[in-house]
Amino acid sequence: MKLFSWVFSWLMGMLDWLYMLNASRQKKKFFRDGLGQLEKLSGYAVDQSSEIDVKFGKKEVDSDGIGYEEGEFESPEASKLPTESKTAYVLRVTPPAGTSVRGIVVLMAAWGDKGYTFRRDQYAIPLAKQGYTSLLLMLPFYAKRRPSYQESYYLVSIHDLVLFFNTNISEGSSLIRFARKQFPGTPVGVAGVSFGGGMAVGSALAAGGELALAEMMGGPGPETMTVGGLSVTVDWAAMERDLGPKAPQKLHDLFAGYSLTAAREKPDSYKTNEQLAAVGAAFLHDRIITPQLNENMLSALQFFSGKSSVMYLPGSHVFGFTQGKTFVNLILRSFELEEELRKGQ
Repeated sequence: MKLFSWVFSWLMGMLDWLYMLNASRQKKKFFRDGLGQLEKLSGYAVDQSSEIDVKFGKKEVDSDGIGYEEGEFESPEASKLPTESKTAYVLRVTPPAGTSVRGIVVLMAAWGDKGYTFRRDQYAIPLAKQGYTSLLLMLPFYAKRRPSYQESYYLVSIHDLVLFFNTNISEGSSLIRFARKQFPGTPVGVAGVSFGGGMAVGSALAAGGELALAEMMGGPGPETMTVGGLSVTVDWAAMERDLGPKAPQKLHDLFAGYSLTAAREKPDSYKTNEQLAAVGAAFLHDRIITPQLNENMLSALQFFSGKSSVMYLPGSHVFGFTQGKTFVNLILRSFELEEELRKGQ
């Protein structure tokens, strides 16, 4: 790497440190109720087969001819979710009328993404201009799916975090199956940035079959909450009440069992999908996702896919959220890889 690029990347890494400094000073923290009723989720596995029926509302069209319509469906995990989260919402963004649809992309949300606006503007609209329809899933426990007992997006317990993770993957994989059913013969993909990247990988593995996958700066599992930048957002006093001394290490060990790294060692977990074409990118000076977790994520992508392309880019985690064009290009590349894989190239 040229010296200028390295220095630029290092400087962008300072943005992550500033984010962590600000986050550490916030009074609101995650998991104020500690583990919560985690024991009730013993043996809980992600639903990998549910079919959904999405009911869309009135379609609106902007001055460029791009269409927007919100739909809703009952979450496959509804029986386990708070009342407010049982109904899932999705925004469909479509190319202008008369455009040949080149593919369908399920766009998973990043941590803290409370609606559709960021993904719509940064990714879905540019994709629509290139002939791709996007399905933007609203996170459970967020926005109008936020339970009444929760402030903002601060999940109150590890119980809710496990539900949050599993519901995202269950709903994401269900949307992939929905897209295949609604648009037979059209290539389908799933993509996400940061937390959304991890959820995109989980959704892809749960859905199986021919699929394009793009993730950028995603972590391999919930252990990103115990190491790296997000650890400063946890209510460690609450965790110590439930876990006792060395709570961070104990929680890390608990989370590690849910990670993609652990899934590689479990024969009854996700399996390599030879029909999956995956593109993954991490940033050289990411301080939110540690270097080891970045390496674990990119390694998992290569392990679980039939064809993959992974890379490191100059920059940091916070910087990555400004790189909409870069991520759109990664998504387009994943569809190219999927076509090559399908044709046996």
